[in-house]
Amino acid sequence: MDSNGSFAKRSVIAVGIVTAIFLALWLVKSSITVVLMVFAAGVLAVPITWCANYGAGRFRFPRWLSLTVVVMVLVGFLAALGAITASRVGEQAGELGENLQQSLEEITDFLRRYPWGRAVVATIPKPGDLAQGDSDLPSRVLGIFSNTVQGVTWPLLVLLISIYFSAEPRLHIDGLIRLLPPAYRDRAHEVSGELGHTIRWWLFGQGISMLILGVGTTILLVVLNIPLAFLLGLLTAFMTFIPILGPIIAGVPVVLVALSVSPGRALIVGGFYLVLQNLEGSFITPTIHRRIIAMPPALIISVQIVLAALVGFIGVLLAMPLVACAMVIIRMVYIEDMLERRS
Repeated sequence: MDSNGSFAKRSVIAVGIVTAIFLALWLVKSSITVVLMVFAAGVLAVPITWCANYGAGRFRFPRWLSLTVVVMVLVGFLAALGAITASRVGEQAGELGENLQQSLEEITDFLRRYPWGRAVVATIPKPGDLAQGDSDLPSRVLGIFSNTVQGVTWPLLVLLISIYFSAEPRLHIDGLIRLLPPAYRDRAHEVSGELGHTIRWWLFGQGISMLILGVGTTILLVVLNIPLAFLLGLLTAFMTFIPILGPIIAGVPVVLVALSVSPGRALIVGGFYLVLQNLEGSFITPTIHRRIIAMPPALIISVQIVLAALVGFIGVLLAMPLVACAMVIIRMVYIEDMLERRS
């Protein structure tokens, strides 16, 4: 009886552990978007906090006043950027669609000249085929509306949460660190400081990359008299925030619009864009990140693909800072504290 009771007890414990694991995985999958949104707010809070602290120390402002000035400057910059770009983007967005459609038609006509090209074209669905039998139109419209609302409200929520983080950073950091045993709290403070330092330098490096590729692309398109130079340069700058994949994705419409002008200019634009991207990726950004962040491109792309499958675009957007933070924690906690101290 005792052995049977012991076996039953172990079985109940095993079932409970498995159930808890599956429940934890389900909770993570259900809330991963919210977790990433809070993480994005933490990333944004790093430069806001640094600017507020710098202003308070440099100009002898009260910290609340320095933070208010930083937030007002940030909001004003975003509002001015939106006001400047809204009209031009609105005017050029329709023209961009027409240019891309024209380029795609030219590529399709070229492919139809060859048997293998006709096979490729046959696999591409036509707009008319997509519209036929669309009985799910109300749900699609609802999905578009939901995505639009999320696209507007989530950045505002991220900004609001980041402001709260920046207002009392010690309160939030100390609150998390208090969950650890007292013996590990000093080291946790060191790790949190290194995480902030890494994110700050990563954001600085990405800002430089965005400026170089965005301005360089705009100047190139203006010199070659390619239409939509401002819109394509802005798109390139924004997409460069996503390492490796972002500039590649942004380069596709740039080359297609140049192709609508002439194949020769498309080759020039594609070649120059490739040179500019490699110059930025091989020399400029590594010079900024060398002493702070050194990550294998294969790891970054793998994490981007996994997060894109799980949560979509926001996962791709935050893959790089997630990998950077994970590598800091692995280096300081696992390698330095566990492996090297034991050896």
